[in-house]
Amino acid sequence: MTGGKGTTGAKGTTGAKGATGAKGTTGVQGPPGAQGPTGAKGPTGAKGATGSKGATGSKGATGAKGATGAKGPTGAKGPTGAKGATGAKGATGAKGTTGAQGVNAWDVDITKSADQVVTNNATLTNDSQLSFAVAAGETWYVQLLLSYSGNNATGDYKCDFSFPSASGFVRYVGDNTTADAINVSTGVRFAAAGNLTSIALGTDAADTPRVLELELMLRPTASGTVQFRFANNTAAAGRTSTTRAGSTLLARKLG
Repeated sequence: MTGGKGTTGAKGTTGAKGATGAKGTTGVQGPPGAQGPTGAKGPTGAKGATGSKGATGSKGATGAKGATGAKGPTGAKGPTGAKGATGAKGATGAKGTTGAQGVNAWDVDITKSADQVVTNNATLTNDSQLSFAVAAGETWYVQLLLSYSGNNATGDYKCDFSFPSASGFVRYVGDNTTADAINVSTGVRFAAAGNLTSIALGTDAADTPRVLELELMLRPTASGTVQFRFANNTAAAGRTSTTRAGSTLLARKLG
């Protein structure tokens, strides 16, 4: 039987440290410990210099055009702008071809081109232009639009038509006296005649133009010329009777 342990004596002086033995083999690593909390974010550093731009890549294929959207409402019309300056007139084009002449309703259409004067002569004188030919058995409607004048109120002006033997009628309206009265014949019939009874027309001393309108229906029984004639109504030295330019003779053959 072991007796009780005695009292431990005082510790002796520690001897000098012996030499460190060689490092033993490292044991296997233990499992990682739990991650500690993330520290506060540090201040952002200064921005670095921008690098040079890289080469642009080739353009990609254009995509298909999308459907056109519905047309939006038309906006209100804006104010009309001021009219611009008119441009210079362009060159006139060449004149086109003249069309064919229309049908003339008259078989005879003569306009006197110049005045013709009879001086101091009461014998009826042929007008130099106002005439036309007819044949036997024809029927003619004739119209005279006469412009005339004289230099003497007493000498006046007279006129008629001569023609081959014919039947028909004549009517007219024109000046008569210096008082500008009207000389009217509503119609006079003639038969187998070779001329009209001369018509006296008023003039004044100033050679003032006056007018006569005459209609004649004529059925000649022989061929010949329908001729307008004129003269002084009363002849005297220096007295003139003038058939004026513009006087017109019209005629239509009716059969």
